[in-house]
Amino acid sequence: MEFLVFERLRIPILLLLGGETSLVYKAAIEALHSALPTSRLVVLPWQGHDAVVTAPELFLREVRRFLLE
Repeated sequence: MEFLVFERLRIPILLLLGGETSLVYKAAIEALHSALPTSRLVVLPWQGHDAVVTAPELFLREVRRFLLE
């Protein structure tokens, strides 16, 4: 996958990925992470694509950590 527009971004970017997400979605997020030099990829264990709903504490913990750094 090519993400030429994204490669120019120079801001911190957090990518949250559920560990139980489909392989196709995982591949897309990993490709996006590779194309974004300032991105951080965090895999949320035992979560699907809806971790914000199913595990809000875990989701928010990672968002807070990212924002405070």
